[in-house]
Amino acid sequence: MATDDGERVPLDDVRDTVIEANERMSKKGLRVLAFAVRELDLSQTDAVTDDPMSFVEDLTFVGLTGIIDPLRPEAKQAVTAAAAAEGWGQE
Repeated sequence: MATDDGERVPLDDVRDTVIEANERMSKKGLRVLAFAVRELDLSQTDAVTDDPMSFVEDLTFVGLTGIIDPLRPEAKQAVTAAAAAEGWGQE
């Protein structure tokens, strides 16, 4: 993890704080996104383009953000259909 002044701190040292922040935002109904970075050499541009997932290691956690992500109109129908298929609410 990187601090405000750019100092890197092992994620294990702040894991509980990050989890607590995630839980606080989630309990407010926010979708929580985590951000991380990795510095690359310009010579790696083609390799990243060809296989970006091969570079998802040695990342530095930057932070979390919470966004409002309202349900899509069709979500209510999907839940109703799933409930009917599973027999939810039937007595």
